[in-house]
Amino acid sequence: MKLLALLLLPAVASAAPAIYMNTGTPTACVLTPTSSTLLTIDATGNAIAIGTLSGACVGTTPPIPPTPPDTCVAGPSGDLGTFGYARQCLGVVRSLNANMKPVWNANNNTYAGIMSGPWPGNPGQFGWGLQITVNQAGFGSFKFNTGATPAGVSFAANTSYGNAGTVNVSTVPGDTFGGTALCTGRQQAQISSKPGTMGTCKLQPNTDYYLNISMADPFAPHGSMCPNASCVTGWTVYSYGN
Repeated sequence: MKLLALLLLPAVASAAPAIYMNTGTPTACVLTPTSSTLLTIDATGNAIAIGTLSGACVGTTPPIPPTPPDTCVAGPSGDLGTFGYARQCLGVVRSLNANMKPVWNANNNTYAGIMSGPWPGNPGQFGWGLQITVNQAGFGSFKFNTGATPAGVSFAANTSYGNAGTVNVSTVPGDTFGGTALCTGRQQAQISSKPGTMGTCKLQPNTDYYLNISMADPFAPHGSMCPNASCVTGWTVYSYGN
């Protein structure tokens, strides 16, 4: 994990509770830092607490799967490459929840980057709009690992936030309509690693995948639906329970 800052906080009994993640036992709690709490700030702006915390847990999250490294190579990749598209290694991403801190740059082409947290994403993103800007003939491929705990997420194109783009999951960047695609590129996807899932994108545990986002037309010959040099794709993201 890339650390941007290290802060040693003194005990503040009257401090307002905040959500921290204890890396020893990954549990989301309403907690107050103590004098022995060391906070680290990761690349997505999330606070990670290591040490003693006080307060009552109000909910839990599953163990955090590893964020796999990804060496992004700009240019044609996957079957999107055969249709004239090239992978982008950086772009603009924005959450309609101002508390989220999504990133997409040359050092972070991961699902955790655009979703402000590792698979299946930061709970604060669920139910909110997400905007991802891609080039007319470009695509983003965001790597993630499903980990050992079954989970799910759904992406639905929402023209209130941007253009209706194309989304799918594959094991090779850019495989959207064939190849290693786990589901064919459409304007919505239910992505799940849960046994017997009814999701359209059926994933395995402890496996690396790529979430592909583009403006490629879901219908052959898959020309770009973007009329400009680049377009904002708009999504509503939900937790997927099946």
